[in-house]
Amino acid sequence: MSIKLSDDCVVYTNKKLGSGTFGTVYRGEYKKMPVAVKIQKRKELDEGAEKMLEAELKTYKLKIDHPNILKFYDYIKDENYHYIVIELVTGDDL
Repeated sequence: MSIKLSDDCVVYTNKKLGSGTFGTVYRGEYKKMPVAVKIQKRKELDEGAEKMLEAELKTYKLKIDHPNILKFYDYIKDENYHYIVIELVTGDDL
């Protein structure tokens, strides 16, 4: 199953990569490139979590090019969710 977020971005909701306190990460495609898409429910974020999301987005938007920092591709939101499109990293967990 997939969700088309934009002309450039699709999320494969049947390809879950992981989940945590602040959302779930799925495999997706951005401009035909494999990516990870972090999805957060807007109604589940309290004020502190919203501030953490804002700080995360500010960091990603700096477009730092470093091998130890995920590349940021896009941020999309709708009335129910935040979607953060980032570089897909495969291999072992840290």
